[in-house]
Amino acid sequence: MKIVILYTEDCPYCEKAIEVVKRLDGCDVEFIDADSEEGRVMVERYGVKYFPTTLIFNSGYVKKITGFSRFYEPRIKMYAKVEKFCGKGFGELKYDNR
Repeated sequence: MKIVILYTEDCPYCEKAIEVVKRLDGCDVEFIDADSEEGRVMVERYGVKYFPTTLIFNSGYVKKITGFSRFYEPRIKMYAKVEKFCGKGFGELKYDNR
């Protein structure tokens, strides 16, 4: 499982999301500025409109979580726990490896 956070520099909620994900143990995490070249490609590929956007890649699928609320941390932990203990994927959007 890999977690990618797309953020912008001037977004206060992005900072909160990044702090939550940094506390997860054993997860492959990447933080990508949406204004960078790589970030613009991901924004277009996954239809990102709001920040922060968290993309959780697992078993050929991606789960997209948009924004930050009091439910953010429990949702992220749930997906990490499902992968860690069950080893099962989840699906929302199929993606390719281009």
